[in-house]
Amino acid sequence: MEILLLGIYSFFVWLIFFKFKWLPWNIVSQVITITLPILGLTVLILLLNIVAPSSHDVRVVNYVGGHNRQELVHGE
Repeated sequence: MEILLLGIYSFFVWLIFFKFKWLPWNIVSQVITITLPILGLTVLILLLNIVAPSSHDVRVVNYVGGHNRQELVHGE
C-alpha cells in the first residue's frame, strides 16, 4: 500500500515540477517534496498501528471438519 501511495505521489510531483513546470525546482521545493511523504507515511503507519486490528495471541475457537463431496457419474 505504501509503495502504491509513493508511486502516485511521485507521479504528481513529476507532473507539477517537470512536465508542466508549474512550480520551480529549487532547494525549498525539494525539501518540502521530500519531507511531505516521509511525514505522511510515518503518520499513516502510526495510525494503522492504533486503529488496525492485530493480535499476538491467536487461538483456534472451533474445529472445522472436512466436507465429503459426492460426485455424480453420468452414463454408468
